[in-house]
Amino acid sequence: MTKILKFQGKFPGKSMVLAIFALFVGIASLSAGGLNGTYTINKTKPASASNYISFNDADSDMSYGSRASGGTANGPGVAGPVVFNVADGIYYEQLTVLPKTGASSTNTITYQSASKDSSKVILTDTITGGSSGTPGYTLHLDNVSFMHFNQITFKQGPDIAGSYDYVVIVDDQSDSNVFSNCQIIGNQLSGQSFLCVLLYSGGSTDQYNTFYN
Repeated sequence: MTKILKFQGKFPGKSMVLAIFALFVGIASLSAGGLNGTYTINKTKPASASNYISFNDADSDMSYGSRASGGTANGPGVAGPVVFNVADGIYYEQLTVLPKTGASSTNTITYQSASKDSSKVILTDTITGGSSGTPGYTLHLDNVSFMHFNQITFKQGPDIAGSYDYVVIVDDQSDSNVFSNCQIIGNQLSGQSFLCVLLYSGGSTDQYNTFYN
């Protein structure tokens, strides 16, 4: 219901104007309650309220409610199940995912290939790790739960070849994440230690994470 504010007599004073402004800001904040529904990730199209130009663009909106791309922010947080249909292409990114407000077993966050072909959506990094404390990686789930990745390839860059370069890290008590029909591809390195791995989880209790097909 829309309410009409009527003023009688003198124009409202400064305190009244500030109160009305605060009311409108509050209503605007409530309307931006987080992502909910289906969106796209397509770097060949302009950023918009429904399209993100990169994985990091979408992640930034969910985490902070801001986007370097200039697209309309829908976050922070999620207000229902969220699906990102990712257009075919190679995305040169290093993606660190932090906990998302509102995510749950019902409000899952899904990244999936729009073409349903993992070989056509490739997330690959170009940053080499320096040590066990600063490893290189393509995807890092850091204390994250209820994330789903479907039919996506996670790949090391062609020039990355070190003992502390991983493809996927799932740690810091990350739970209930699902990777289905994905490819996790690293570089074959001769003479390297066990630290050069496709999937790494250590130093914390990470449980109920599923990798299949």
